[in-house]
Amino acid sequence: MKIKTKIAIVGSFTIDLLTNKGERLGGPPLYSGFAIYMLGGQPIIYSMIEKKYKQTLPSFLSKYRLEYVNSIPTFELIYNQDGTRKLILRKKNEKNLDISLINCRDIDGIIINPVCKELNTLPKITKPVAIDIQGFVRLCEPNKEVKIIQHDISSIFTKSKNLAIFHANYQEIGGSKMDLHKLYDMGFNEILISYDEDGFILHSKGLTVNYRPSRIGEYKVGTGDILLASYFILRLNGTPVSKAVEVSGKFVEWFSSEGYRLLFHR
Repeated sequence: MKIKTKIAIVGSFTIDLLTNKGERLGGPPLYSGFAIYMLGGQPIIYSMIEKKYKQTLPSFLSKYRLEYVNSIPTFELIYNQDGTRKLILRKKNEKNLDISLINCRDIDGIIINPVCKELNTLPKITKPVAIDIQGFVRLCEPNKEVKIIQHDISSIFTKSKNLAIFHANYQEIGGSKMDLHKLYDMGFNEILISYDEDGFILHSKGLTVNYRPSRIGEYKVGTGDILLASYFILRLNGTPVSKAVEVSGKFVEWFSSEGYRLLFHR
């Protein structure tokens, strides 16, 4: 079987302002790209980045289309003692990404993962798709805490057999106005719901797999992006659902405990 390795990631880079760690480049292209790379794949990005960060991009990210702009989403992240996170938008994206420019011919799959509504309405895509709902259900206003809003995502996606994997945290799934049955009806085969430090649950028709982490790492940024990308590449290559849950869960634990150092000290 041909190994499926070329995965496009669509979504903006971010600038993350972390307590005691200062300013750091982040966003789905970075974190999902790292997971794909570490698991033997080739991450190909369609994204935006501020010009001053051009030289900080890791070499493992292949560029399908990278737009240099003056402003990308900038978040201040505040973590509470109970493990919850407060997210404050300090700067908005300058423009949106036009996903219709993506040519699916030379890729094996695509991850669609906006952070703050920087994508236009999604066209029909002819390759397997993994979608993170975060950027579709956020209310993003400068210098205010990012809130989850009620938004019917069925108006965004066209029902398709190519909608392979859906990811949201437990708060975002409520904001999406969707339940498991509606997601299955749209074409999604597998649904990942994250519960912060309590792990995640994989739902598929007739199957539910619960993953609880055995260790909680100190680095908590980007773990949802890591989870979605690692699970997606495993499933693209035929790893059984239960095994893909186990491996991707362990990979997230490794990243949050020690792997993030490899990413930021390359």
